[in-house]
Amino acid sequence: MAFAAPAFNNSGFSTPSSVPSGRGRRQTQPGRGPWADGPLPLLETPSLTLDITHPVLHVANEVCQGHNAALRGLNAIFLQAPHVSAANDVADLLFLTKSWAGWVLGQHVQRQTRLFPQFEETLGKPGSITSLYTEELNFEPALHHLLDYSEHTHSRPAAYDSSNFLLLIKGVGNAFRAYVEAQTSILVDLQSLCGQSGSFEAETRSAKILQLYLSSEADIKDHSDPFIVPPMTVRMRDTTYEGGNNWPGLSVLAVHAIADKLSPAHAGAWRFLPCDVWGKPRGLPFLGQDAGKADGFQKVLPAVTPISGASTENLVYMR
Repeated sequence: MAFAAPAFNNSGFSTPSSVPSGRGRRQTQPGRGPWADGPLPLLETPSLTLDITHPVLHVANEVCQGHNAALRGLNAIFLQAPHVSAANDVADLLFLTKSWAGWVLGQHVQRQTRLFPQFEETLGKPGSITSLYTEELNFEPALHHLLDYSEHTHSRPAAYDSSNFLLLIKGVGNAFRAYVEAQTSILVDLQSLCGQSGSFEAETRSAKILQLYLSSEADIKDHSDPFIVPPMTVRMRDTTYEGGNNWPGLSVLAVHAIADKLSPAHAGAWRFLPCDVWGKPRGLPFLGQDAGKADGFQKVLPAVTPISGASTENLVYMR
């Protein structure tokens, strides 16, 4: 299975090969212009069209929800970057960016070097996951450039250049969006690699994959900064997406703890994120007076079918 190099639309981001249904898209925030579900389109989660009763599909759905959170975060940074100029605002935006990049990089490395090889060993299919990624999907070098820029410029906000910053984001975004789409497709397909449905072999393999995934997530959590990752990720989730969801399954007490104890340390950075601590969409504060006008929208109809097999609708991209 191979994935073609992405084509580019006139936002500088590539046109993905599958897109979510209109049910999950907000497109603009009321009265203000664009929101964080573009210009990089979100993924259609497997749960929208599939019955998530199989452990492997649960893994695919959870990973996809995390990818959508990351896409919202990067979109929010991209949309607001041109309109940030005050030193404290620049410093906060760059802190958010380096936090986002570090979180994405940590997950990527852990899964590529540990989790996915473990999946392959469980399935008895060496290379069935790790060998599917082509050079076009390798976003890691661009991510390192974005991380380095954010770390070095964070303490020197006067050196911030939004044009260069946007180029770095585009360098990450094109490959990252293609990567997460490919990964979601691969993880959904693992169900068929577990063996004949209902067999002891298939149930044993699928249970092992779920166990490995949960162990991996616990390991990532143990090595994450609690004052950065939880406050950031809860504000990149959208609990209204595709009709509503509860990813990542936080209790009310957990959300209150994140809001009251973990968020204040870097509250300035979380201003740029597209949702509140409860995962409810909110307006982006730095869009400029011409938001939604000079940076208007163009409708594009992709000539493809999503992973789930559902029909596509017109997708909105930023010019």
